[in-house]
Amino acid sequence: MTDDYERLQRFFSNIGFSVVRSERFDSFGDYIIEACSPYFCVKGVSDRGIESIEFRSLVESNWFAANVVMSYVLQKDLLMDESTLDIQTRFLEKHLDDLAVMFNEDNYKKTRTILHEMELERGRILFPRWFP
Repeated sequence: MTDDYERLQRFFSNIGFSVVRSERFDSFGDYIIEACSPYFCVKGVSDRGIESIEFRSLVESNWFAANVVMSYVLQKDLLMDESTLDIQTRFLEKHLDDLAVMFNEDNYKKTRTILHEMELERGRILFPRWFP
């Protein structure tokens, strides 16, 4: 099992984010790292060995999974993709400006609506019996 806790903290700092929460847990080597830029926040999470990044605006505490955000930005259906932490960090680094625009206060309402719709679609795929 790889532990990217320290690497992810350095990465967030190197791309201009301030780490606001950094916590390791005894179980499974789990961790949470939250970092914010002046435009939006990211969260690195390891849950039972599965590492991923999530995104949120500065104005709300609702986190969005990387595959949902990547689908929106790249205009591709990646809702069911299980991208690696390396793919997610490269995406974050490459699309910092796009993410800053979509999560800024002026655009966030529209962004939130679209991301919620995409999350619902992902839920319909994952749990078809839960949705009519």
